[in-house]
Amino acid sequence: MKKTIIICIIIALFSTGCGTIERIERDVQVSASDNNISEEVDKLTVESIEKDKEIKQLKDKIDILSEKINDLEDTNSDITNQLVSTEEIVQTINEFFNGYPDFYIETGKLEDINTYLKGLNTSYLKFNKEINVLDSKINDNIIFITTDFLNLEQEVYIWEQGQTKPILVPNSDFFNGSYKWLIEDEYIILDCGTSEIRDKKIIDVNKKEVISEFKCFNNEYLIPDTTYFILNTPSENTKDELSKDLSVYNFITNKYEVIEKADDLKDWQFNIDESNNKVIIKTYYEENEINYNIEKTIDLDNFVEIYCNTNEENN
Repeated sequence: MKKTIIICIIIALFSTGCGTIERIERDVQVSASDNNISEEVDKLTVESIEKDKEIKQLKDKIDILSEKINDLEDTNSDITNQLVSTEEIVQTINEFFNGYPDFYIETGKLEDINTYLKGLNTSYLKFNKEINVLDSKINDNIIFITTDFLNLEQEVYIWEQGQTKPILVPNSDFFNGSYKWLIEDEYIILDCGTSEIRDKKIIDVNKKEVISEFKCFNNEYLIPDTTYFILNTPSENTKDELSKDLSVYNFITNKYEVIEKADDLKDWQFNIDESNNKVIIKTYYEENEINYNIEKTIDLDNFVEIYCNTNEENN
């Protein structure tokens, strides 16, 4: 009996011991598993840190590339602007050497036109060209003259208020000359040529056209309140091209009348005594070793009555 009890106790102890062993084994296994997890976590942490470093490095590279792209964009913009500027310069140079551009402004306001022309003139002066606005009391248009100093060519434009472009006066080109008001705000006289005998053109501002052309020595005198000049014209009676007839000329009808003809001995000159309202007609010549000095004085009103009105009736 005792033996049986002892055997049972041993079996019970053995069973209890086996359960404990199993628990110990399980605990050992759990502990090992925890260690593995911890190692994995540590490994992942290390990898995460490495990835963060890589991401930061990539971000830094992206930032550098972005800066370079921005720099390239700025450079490209500068290059584009330079190309545009170069194209404009080339176009401007071509315009300067091939004449003037197609003048244009959107508003058509006189003050804007003046500003526009002044700006152009500043640029054109660098290329031996000039734009001059003729002083005027006219309040509905602007008259300006272009000058090319390379070939000494000049032209006249009239820009009406409200118009986007000016009108080039036909046949208004002249060379190596000058211009001024003949009758203010109505007629402009152009003078050109390289010799003592000058070529003249008269522009009617209202008609915007050249209404007359004539040749004379550079001493024409417009009789006040008339359309007549007193002037010296090249004589057709002598071989000397500088011989001078005395003539009157109506710039509206474009008609001459010679009142004193030159010959092989003499030609004619005139002076105006404005203070006394006189015309002084003179000639000097020598014949048979004798010097002659002939001078005639006539009241300007009488001169008009005799020579100008008669000329007008004949026309």
